[in-house]
Amino acid sequence: MATLDQHKAWKPQELSSTAWAFATLACSDEPLSQAVASLAMFLSQEFGPQSLANIAWAFARQAFIVEPLLEVLAARSVLKLKAFNTQELANTAWAYAALAVVHAPLFTAISCHAHDRIACGDMQFLDLTNLSWAFARQPMPDRPLFNAVAQAAVARIRQGSGETITGLELSNLVWSFASFAFLNTPLMAVVSAESLARIGDFGAQNLAMTAWSWSALGVHDWPLLAAVASAACRKLGDFSEMEMASLLWSTASFPANGLQKEQQQDFLARLATAPVVMSGDWTGHSLCQLAN
Repeated sequence: MATLDQHKAWKPQELSSTAWAFATLACSDEPLSQAVASLAMFLSQEFGPQSLANIAWAFARQAFIVEPLLEVLAARSVLKLKAFNTQELANTAWAYAALAVVHAPLFTAISCHAHDRIACGDMQFLDLTNLSWAFARQPMPDRPLFNAVAQAAVARIRQGSGETITGLELSNLVWSFASFAFLNTPLMAVVSAESLARIGDFGAQNLAMTAWSWSALGVHDWPLLAAVASAACRKLGDFSEMEMASLLWSTASFPANGLQKEQQQDFLARLATAPVVMSGDWTGHSLCQLAN
């Protein structure tokens, strides 16, 4: 069990870096997290943007909720958001969303500052993805922010910003828009092309999220769906129950005809041989997903 020296004169950067390191290493230790939380609340007035963002991110990575700490961090962050860089803005939003902590003043302030950063072209694709994912989990959609994210994401993909864009980022981005039934046609077009180029790097979750997002938005992109289904057939053992249910629903609901219909039936037959399907032990939620 890890411990912290409560008597050490901890500096804010030292404490936040320690929390960040343990979270990065996936070291979950409740006594340690409680100690970090206590020290963080004591030092919170001295925290700069990086420390505020790192502490929040670390607790989110460990799925460890300490409400008094999160309230203190949110209040301090709102006062200092102007000094946050784009990664710190996005990571703070991601952290509170990942912990399912609704804090309207914080998200309102983040949205305001994010608009300015996006308009300047400063936000990386990963930050755009994390920001949209976080706001997709809020009670009410922030359509102006989603429009700004879409325009920036399209620009970064088209211009070839030199970033390494992953399947996780692409699938999370379109899922964010689909979760609010928010269709942005230029975004879907460029993400489709980018996904096709990188489909071999997609994991099971990314494939399922991509298929579900296009189907939920009513965008009938057979080349992409066929590529997703084909890639999924090579990874049948990797899918969870919910992931396979989403993929089967998305494939079956596509309005195919002619040759597409034959390919669709072939994909469905192959997907049905996945271990998670053959087990026959599906929950009611997954069965409802298929029924819908």
